Amino acid sequence: MMIAGRPAFTAPARRNCSTTHGASTPACHPFPAFLLAGLSSPGRCFGPNAVFSFHFPDSVSFERKIRVTIEHGTENNLANNYSSTAYWYALPGGQDFFAPRPVSERLAPLPDSWERLRSGRIEEFLPELRHQVKEIASSLAKFPTDAHRHPRRVRVLRLVFQLANRLQIDPAEVKRLEAMMNAARKRPLESRFAIFDEIFFELARIL
Repeated sequence: MMIAGRPAFTAPARRNCSTTHGASTPACHPFPAFLLAGLSSPGRCFGPNAVFSFHFPDSVSFERKIRVTIEHGTENNLANNYSSTAYWYALPGGQDFFAPRPVSERLAPLPDSWERLRSGRIEEFLPELRHQVKEIASSLAKFPTDAHRHPRRVRVLRLVFQLANRLQIDPAEVKRLEAMMNAARKRPLESRFAIFDEIFFELARIL
């Protein structure tokens, strides 16, 4: 959470019930909770679901601006599709200075358009994914994979393999590089790093 451009942390605001860890009750605390009806099966979180939090006992005060972000999984290690709605309340006599987005941008897409929209967003993301691969490969001489860089780079590799068909990578190359990655994952952590770097070099050449 950023308030006036500076990091801010309020411990009570972290109490939100997380539906990504198999929560199975409709409410975890008096104020933050999730709506059980959105889950695809009881106690499992594979389908769309909704989370809400009323900050009555732990309101977050700010004067000029605030930025609130959503953690995607534990330590931002997932690529879940989140959307949010926040309600802002001014003190008596305050003025609403928020300019709403156009209605067309605020309408929820209909379910029959989800797959088309998802496919379009993936296509928009592909150039960025190619750029990430090449950027990492070009930095390896100076910044080889280590314990600090390892989690992010593994996420990039997983995305590449998931979207290999869209990236037009030869299936034989995908199979070969995935085999290298899977073999590396059976080794001790530090011995995997050089193999991951080799995979990035190969992908940068292919892409």
